[in-house]
Amino acid sequence: MQGFNMGRYVPPDVEGTISGNALNRKHALGSRASKLRTEGILTVRFEMPFGVWCGTCSKPTIIGQGVRFNAEKKKVGAYYSTPIWSFRMRHADCGGVIEIRTDPANSEYVVTEGGTRRDTGDDKDDSLVSSGALVGGVGEILTGKEKDALRGNALRHSKRPLRTAPC
Repeated sequence: MQGFNMGRYVPPDVEGTISGNALNRKHALGSRASKLRTEGILTVRFEMPFGVWCGTCSKPTIIGQGVRFNAEKKKVGAYYSTPIWSFRMRHADCGGVIEIRTDPANSEYVVTEGGTRRDTGDDKDDSLVSSGALVGGVGEILTGKEKDALRGNALRHSKRPLRTAPC
């Protein structure tokens, strides 16, 4: 019985001793693994995790989140025992190379070559939080006297005259 050998013929005398892929010197992943033995590179389908400004395009061009590329995946290092992966892909518009690496220390991706991450303004490192003015997203806690003093100062420095409610 031939079994599931992807249509490759295995002669009856070697059946069961060697796989069809090994007999025909093929890899199970096909052409995606052509650089796997020599350079350690596997071609994978990579989806952009966030918007990226392309650094090689002549006009400012943004590559949107969710755009898919055929990327070369390669192990470039380790953070303790966690591998750091590099994903290199070509931008279809300009042909420039963009490289994104995993950052296990911060649990995110980092653009290392060919572009910059799009700044959406929702950084965790907000200037008010880092300066101590905001703690946990809440302003400084004031006493009742301090609140009244601030209200009084706000009304005194107002340029418009105060309207009084009719009695």
